Amino acid sequence: MPVFLTFLRPGAYWVQLKAVTQFLIQPVHSYPGASWGQAAANIPVLLILKLIFAVLAALSFYIFEAAGMVTGLENRLASLTWPAWQMILVGGLVVPLIEEAAFRAHFKMGRLSLAATVAGLVYLALSAVFVGDRGLREGLYQDGAVLRYGASFAVGGLVYFLTSRGSWLAGLQSFWRQHYAKIFWFSIIAFGAAHIERYANFSWSEHGFFVPFIILPQVVAATFYTYTRMRYGFVWAVILHGLNNALPVIIFDVLITGPLDAIRL
Repeated sequence: MPVFLTFLRPGAYWVQLKAVTQFLIQPVHSYPGASWGQAAANIPVLLILKLIFAVLAALSFYIFEAAGMVTGLENRLASLTWPAWQMILVGGLVVPLIEEAAFRAHFKMGRLSLAATVAGLVYLALSAVFVGDRGLREGLYQDGAVLRYGASFAVGGLVYFLTSRGSWLAGLQSFWRQHYAKIFWFSIIAFGAAHIERYANFSWSEHGFFVPFIILPQVVAATFYTYTRMRYGFVWAVILHGLNNALPVIIFDVLITGPLDAIRL
């Protein structure tokens, strides 16, 4: 069977699920190199596994909603009125690049990866100030967007310059290796917590108890993205993240609603 049809082999899912589970139980700092052919063959398998487990994770929260225990939460993504092409561009490329840089570039610690993580985190922090409670996606092109992008690149560039001293970077890399499991868990939980901003009416006093269930799908997603980043590289983590975001739009807004509506300006 051709490698691009690997996702049709049931055994491939068991192999990848076992690998992700082992990584979750014992996160490791380094993996043997994988070819682009191996990555291209396994990314569809990882995507399908991620979607299955994310749906299962979301069910727990939906049960609370159905029982009336969680009320008042409004998902901002459901109210976006962007055309499908814009949703695909932003959700499938821009947002994955920012979030993968902020939350996963640093897992292989180096000058460029550290600079990318700092730049991504600066952008998210400035977005929290400028965009406020309207969400990341709504403010990509407005609310001080030029300042946020410029400041992110400037700070990231400064970090890249400052880490040119090998001894300083070597010490940071040693710290990363020693505390890798803690950094792994902190990063994936932080990724999940960052997605609370998608709910317009979230209140810690009212919804705080349910936060673990609210962010669980994103924690599951972060696990698959982090494994992909470590096993196949940063680019493939962005691709997996982008496919996860863009696929629902392609299926529901393009294939079902219609391609003509999808390209409306």
